[in-house]
Amino acid sequence: MKKLILILTFFSHFIFASELQEAINKAPEGSKITLAQGEYLGNIVINKPLTLDGVDKKAKIVGDGNGSVITIKSSNVVIKNLTIENSGFSVENVDSAIYAKDVNNITIQSNHMSDSLFGINLEQVNRSKVIDNFITSKDLELGIRGDAIRLWNSHDNQLLSNKIYKSRDFVLWYSSGNNIENNYGSYNRYSLHFMHAGRNMVRNNFFEYNSVG
Repeated sequence: MKKLILILTFFSHFIFASELQEAINKAPEGSKITLAQGEYLGNIVINKPLTLDGVDKKAKIVGDGNGSVITIKSSNVVIKNLTIENSGFSVENVDSAIYAKDVNNITIQSNHMSDSLFGINLEQVNRSKVIDNFITSKDLELGIRGDAIRLWNSHDNQLLSNKIYKSRDFVLWYSSGNNIENNYGSYNRYSLHFMHAGRNMVRNNFFEYNSVG
């Protein structure tokens, strides 16, 4: 099946979440949505296989300050080259820049995430890739920031070359078979935090100025 390339170009400064969500809802499975430069108001939900590409991070998705900015509810989704900002503040709900649950084979690559409580939250997500993202939390005291990358019951993922700055933890709960390589973190709490998590590969990471190694 050929992939449809859908290029969204708008002249107004802000694009309402309903417009972007409508484009996602109408796109065929397996299509590629390429976002032009500009600000797109979240929050959005992706519930089918597709690619969302900001090309050079000049396409910015700005959350409404409640919940997660991007929620992934389908396997085989790619999120790349976007700037993502302004999640909610709820620790209980794990408000994140990107939240994915019960999916497999997703890719989150080369995004810039800021002003979000949690960065990337993966719950029961397997065989996926988190590569070359920049993540920083909200401007809060260290202990009440969210985690930059958080895995819960997620297995056989590739967590590579991410840059974490002024977040809380890089944490894996009940997660195994993950490859954690070439990541950089500074001014966080835990460099790496494992909870009931074994059989993970940690290699060639560099952490500095964190509270706990």
